[in-house]
Amino acid sequence: MPCAILYFITTFVVCFCSFGYFFISYIQFQDYEILVKQTKLLYDSNMNAESPFSLNFAGLQKDTQLYEKFCTKFHRFEDIIVNFLEKPIPESFLKKNIVYLTPDATQALQSLETNTVYVLGGLVDYQARKNITLMQAKKLNCEARRLPIPEYMKRKTDKKYSYSKVLTINQVFAILLKYHETKDWEIALPIGVPKRRGFAPQSEP
Repeated sequence: MPCAILYFITTFVVCFCSFGYFFISYIQFQDYEILVKQTKLLYDSNMNAESPFSLNFAGLQKDTQLYEKFCTKFHRFEDIIVNFLEKPIPESFLKKNIVYLTPDATQALQSLETNTVYVLGGLVDYQARKNITLMQAKKLNCEARRLPIPEYMKRKTDKKYSYSKVLTINQVFAILLKYHETKDWEIALPIGVPKRRGFAPQSEP
């Protein structure tokens, strides 16, 4: 059974999308379709981007239910413009170059650096369990960073909000694509952070 989590990686300003093995117990079969749908949105946004990343899937094995789901949602899935990695992320890249992206990290992501591999754990957002990705980063002795939402967005107070910073994989991907294009977090973050979460750009009255 493959792991049901999506990683996002960017290295040398090249983005890879891959499945690892640590999170296998944190998503249920009925949520495969949600994960695949979010991945499809991610893939489509990348194909339509002015500065697209190079995408890779790792650990997505054939003859599995998750792979079958991908085949039903993607037209000619095996022919899509991605590279299918054979090994999980910790075995595919040098650990010293890996940075895990998680809302539980204490340090904010300042920019997308070259020669660095950024990993996003993509549990289905409504089931996201606190510290899962952060624990994996610590287990591997890798750095962990979060999106700089508090640094570049303010909390609205006109009504009650959740102020949750847990986003879907396609929302995070959209933010990183926009940042890659503009190098401006104030422009990039509102692309993926839903207004209903209670955050607004610092420049907004």
